[in-house]
Amino acid sequence: MTAQGARDWIALAQEVVSERLLLIAVVLLGIMWLIEKSSLIKAKPYTAAFRSLGRAINGEIIKRIDGLDKRIDGIEESLKADRASEGERNAKAARNRILRFNGELIRHKRHTKEEFSDALKDVDEYESYCKSHPEFPNNEATLSIENIRAQYRKCLEQGDFLSEVMT
Repeated sequence: MTAQGARDWIALAQEVVSERLLLIAVVLLGIMWLIEKSSLIKAKPYTAAFRSLGRAINGEIIKRIDGLDKRIDGIEESLKADRASEGERNAKAARNRILRFNGELIRHKRHTKEEFSDALKDVDEYESYCKSHPEFPNNEATLSIENIRAQYRKCLEQGDFLSEVMT
C-alpha cells in the first residue's frame, strides 16, 4: 500500500466516522425535540441543555450578579437598622421636648397656642412610636403628657395662652 492509498483510507474512515457522528447527533437532536414537545414527559432536554450552555457562557456574570445581590441585601438590612434607630432617636428627642415643655409648665411659664401645638405634635409622634414599639420604655413621659393636655385644656377654656408677639 502506498502512502497515497493510506491517506485515502484515512480520509474515507474519517468521512464514515464523521457521517456516523453527524447521523447520531441528528438522531439525538430529533429525540430531544420529541421529548421536549411531548406532554407526557416532564423532562425538557433542550431547555436543560441551553440553560447549561447559558450558565457556562455567563458563569462569571452570574457570579458577579449574585455577589451584587448579597451586597444589596446587606445594604437593605443596614438601612432597615438605620431607620429603626432613627425612629428611636426621634422618639427620644420628642420625649425630651415633652419633658422640657412640661418642666416649663410646672414652673408656671406661659406659652403661646403655637408652642402648645408643637408640644402636642411631639406627644402624637412619641405616642405613635411607643404604640408601634411596645418594647420602648414609655413611663418617663406619661405624667408629663397628661399634664400638658390638662394645661392645654385649661388654657383653651380660659383663653389664657400667651399672646403672640408681632414684630
